[in-house]
Amino acid sequence: MSKIFFKEPSNYPRNQIVAEMLEGIDMGPYRILQPFNKKLFMRNREMRNFIINDFWISEYDTWVIDRRQEKWFYPKVLTHRRRDSVNLRCSKYLLADTQAHLDYWQEMYGRTKAKTFILPALANRKKYVPSSEAEKKNEKFTVIYFGEFIPLHGLEIIMEAMHEMEKEKKFPVLFQFFGKGQLSERFRKTLMSSSISFFNDKMIPEEELIPHIQRADVVLGIFGSSRKARSVVPNKLYQGLACRKCVITMDSLAVREFFTQDEVKMIPRDAASLKKAIEELFLHPERRNEFAAKGFAAFNRLYDSKRVAFREFISGIVNK
Repeated sequence: MSKIFFKEPSNYPRNQIVAEMLEGIDMGPYRILQPFNKKLFMRNREMRNFIINDFWISEYDTWVIDRRQEKWFYPKVLTHRRRDSVNLRCSKYLLADTQAHLDYWQEMYGRTKAKTFILPALANRKKYVPSSEAEKKNEKFTVIYFGEFIPLHGLEIIMEAMHEMEKEKKFPVLFQFFGKGQLSERFRKTLMSSSISFFNDKMIPEEELIPHIQRADVVLGIFGSSRKARSVVPNKLYQGLACRKCVITMDSLAVREFFTQDEVKMIPRDAASLKKAIEELFLHPERRNEFAAKGFAAFNRLYDSKRVAFREFISGIVNK
């Protein structure tokens, strides 16, 4: 993989997918800059004609706007914003995960003149696969959330829906939560005291997480209120679809770039809508299975079409 990336890659899912898609292509002097290495672009701008910048994550938006972990007047914030701006505006080649996200970045940092390609987050198809074991019926209707406990994911919406369902007790349901983050402590008491939730506050390895996804009845996406939340399609949505699961997520232009309402259950961003969607999918298993089948097919079509187009995009650069 080191012949593809500007720096020896981590085991991050995005890098695995990029490496798989570009397998066999001679990159020559060109290299892909991973999304968490924006400072490397700053240090190597003289090589920018040979860098394909996978922007994907905005440092400033992540730490200041979305996670609100740094105040706008901190000196470090200026560094984040400058890095993002230089990476976006000075790149010759740029990758983004959705058009909505790219539009958002350009509103913040100015127009880019880079040759761009939209490469969705997707999921590793060698790991996230349907399982025959998943056909076994759960004792309780299982709804799974996995990922970081950060504002982007709108956990307060999930918690409120879960709380209302626990009070009403219409049917046996279990909410499974896997992950941790800046909001873990905020929701820990709610999760530990709920009779319909299971909480594992560790970031467990993929090989341990995937069987839980495969056995779940419904996978949850994101429900955040930020502009970023409306501009991205998260890993978890693709991973759920790749496991042939019905996915519920907040309706957004970003999700609609790649999927229809028959492939992913898109709902308004409120707890009542989430609660209603879960109840409907419990009462109508045939509809849930239809979402799972159509979503799985749509994911594979998207993956295959993007793989072909991405290889053409990269080949057009390295062979010019």
